[in-house]
Amino acid sequence: MLPNFLKMLFLVLLAAFPLSALAQSLSPDEAARLFGQSLRKASAVEFFFLARTEEWNYSPSEVVSNSSIRIHRGCGRNCENFMEPVVSHLRQAKSTSCVSGQQNGVIFGRGAWALLYSHGGRHIQIGSHCYWNPIGIRELVAGDSMIFDG
Repeated sequence: MLPNFLKMLFLVLLAAFPLSALAQSLSPDEAARLFGQSLRKASAVEFFFLARTEEWNYSPSEVVSNSSIRIHRGCGRNCENFMEPVVSHLRQAKSTSCVSGQQNGVIFGRGAWALLYSHGGRHIQIGSHCYWNPIGIRELVAGDSMIFDG
């Protein structure tokens, strides 16, 4: 049996590759809707945040393995409601071209797609699609008490 960390790493790697639904062009609203639907199957979410000062370019699995903050948060049988601030953050973003480097966060639910964050948590990548929100995800997650309230 694989340790939980390896299972999570496997899920991140699996979620990092474009899924058939992500092969088409997705507006931020469509991406948020599909991500929210994928969270309905999840009973927990994982937050991984990385703090770096130099230039770097990490895959989702490297963000997980090098993260300085790792949080497992149970959210019942359906994580969609709990993760609404994250889904809204994606919905309110604007489509943009994907840029590499400065990845600083991964959020995923078991059975849900992974969101890879970079550039202060403002650049969001889901599969091969990228979005920009001027509000960083760490500010949103910490400010909304998603991690510590329960």
